[in-house]
Amino acid sequence: LLYTDASTDFGLGAVLLRPLTREALFLRVRAPGARIDFLEVEAVLAADFAFGDLWGARGYTELLAFVDNNCSLAWVTRGCAFRDDVDPLLEALWLRLARSP
Repeated sequence: LLYTDASTDFGLGAVLLRPLTREALFLRVRAPGARIDFLEVEAVLAADFAFGDLWGARGYTELLAFVDNNCSLAWVTRGCAFRDDVDPLLEALWLRLARSP
């Protein structure tokens, strides 16, 4: 289970819960002022960079992720936002996910 969130005041955050080992891993990154929908996508990408190798190495083949911004969730699911600032993040995320074991 992966929970991500973003704030224009506090930055990016994520929590990865690994049920088999009963572990909770946390991520917090400062992110200077940007639009919240951009930051929410950036939080998903940051979580994948931070935790992606962990779930693959443990044999997990599926990930249930919660993104609390409907607009950003739609972009992450679709892989495209039709915005010049967000699309490079989405491309990087989808390429990383396609290459993961």
